[in-house]
Amino acid sequence: MSEKLAAGLRSLPDAKSSFASTQAAWRFYRNERTCVATLAQPLLMEAHKGIAERCDKYALCVHDWSMVNFGKHQSKLDRKQRTHKNDIGYELQTALLLLSNVWDVDAKTTALWYYWRWRIESFFKLLKQAGHQLESWQQESGLALAKRLLIASMACVVVWQVAHSELPAAKEIQSFLVKLSGRQMKRSKPVTWSALLAGFWSLLSMLEVIENYSVDELHQFRNLLRKTSSAFAKLVPE
Repeated sequence: MSEKLAAGLRSLPDAKSSFASTQAAWRFYRNERTCVATLAQPLLMEAHKGIAERCDKYALCVHDWSMVNFGKHQSKLDRKQRTHKNDIGYELQTALLLLSNVWDVDAKTTALWYYWRWRIESFFKLLKQAGHQLESWQQESGLALAKRLLIASMACVVVWQVAHSELPAAKEIQSFLVKLSGRQMKRSKPVTWSALLAGFWSLLSMLEVIENYSVDELHQFRNLLRKTSSAFAKLVPE
């Protein structure tokens, strides 16, 4: 529950406290100098890079919207009511340019474009259900939410790049991230974006631990756990 109600990104296991990390994130999203245009720059740079590397003639830009419900978040004073009194929140919008009226494109390519158009639904799922839990965010304005969304979107970009990479090491890193996620995967679908996202966060936490604690200190923590918890001693034998 603490993860869902966090004001900012979950705190990494560094020398700072969880509360200090949360407060820092809160101030960052509220800061007027934290500009949406600046936060969007890394996404735009990745988009331009992807177009240059992968697009032959056309770049498909998707447009769709999804309702983000914040009916119980009384602190968000700029929420909008839509159909009924409990349908309160914001509309999350993304851009789509589907060039189906380009006559020199064959039917197979047009069908492929429509297939990719539905990938945005997977993006919404990552944001709202299977990764970032958007509707539990505690920022108090639509602008603050937009800033956090841009940062969360960069995490999604990392996941998509790993999922679609053709490099020889891609399969290995995919398998590693899925293991870190702790998810039970179907044999027919061994990798999902949500599992990669969860594993990516675990990897960041692990890297933060390695940077802040020595191997000897980690062994000390393990030994302390063995002394204080007989259950842990059975789970992690010497």
